[in-house]
Amino acid sequence: MSGIEKLVDTHCHPTDSGNVNLSEHTRKMHAVCAMSTHIEDQDKVRELYKGYPDKVIPYYGYHPWWSHLFTFEENISKEEHYESILLDGKKDDIKREQLSGLLDTLPTPILFQNLLIDIEERLQDNPRAQVGEVGIDRVFRVKGEDGKLTILQPSIEHQKRVAVAQVKLAKKYNRLVSMHSVSATQGSLDIIRAADYQRIVLHSCGIGHNAITAARKEFPDIYFGFSKAINARSMSLLEDSISVTPLNRILTESDFYDEAHFPVQVGEMVDIIARIKDESRDFIVNKVKTNFDELF
Repeated sequence: MSGIEKLVDTHCHPTDSGNVNLSEHTRKMHAVCAMSTHIEDQDKVRELYKGYPDKVIPYYGYHPWWSHLFTFEENISKEEHYESILLDGKKDDIKREQLSGLLDTLPTPILFQNLLIDIEERLQDNPRAQVGEVGIDRVFRVKGEDGKLTILQPSIEHQKRVAVAQVKLAKKYNRLVSMHSVSATQGSLDIIRAADYQRIVLHSCGIGHNAITAARKEFPDIYFGFSKAINARSMSLLEDSISVTPLNRILTESDFYDEAHFPVQVGEMVDIIARIKDESRDFIVNKVKTNFDELF
């Protein structure tokens, strides 16, 4: 692939498959930003970084899909915790029934302050370490014992609290944040506002023309990452989003788990941006690389 040495993947999940290696082709890329999302993959991301310190930017943090497993309260019972996070007064009869059936299989809630200490130690240990993937998701639902989705969702306020705590940690060490936002534009802006910090990339950003314009007005220093894997599901929305995003605020992502596909995924995203912005492929490749290098 021509120009692969300048391609940047600012959001990917290579350790999701248990892999802690990069293929020769992927190693030719300029940089790969590897996300952590849950307890089991923090060490895997660190191992991947140690194997390829000149290519991998490690990100440590906790995704909103696991936020219901975390508590800020010491000595809270398992039942009290999950009721406070998953019951919101809507369809309570159904939710209580579903929670009752799940309670025995749900783990004892983890004190999130301890996880924050772990993230902080990783940031202190490595100046190149960043924070992610964090954020908010209004669509996520907890799976039942049978693997089917329940209607149980962690409260938005709890998700915000988990995210804000992590963004504030990034602020303390002046690190970049990769932020997840699904059907939660206002909630994401609330997080940025509460943390008072703008070294943030809204990843696989599909919030659209009006929301990007509003976000840029209030938070001019944030970046917007785009991935073919997620954003191209709605090409009209993607075109709408990219058209109003300044070139100096655009980043490319794969948001993919199979590292062998990172170069192709990012390359195809570059082509989409080039078409929408009416620029050459080489221009976009160089511009995104410049944006990335200015961040790091």
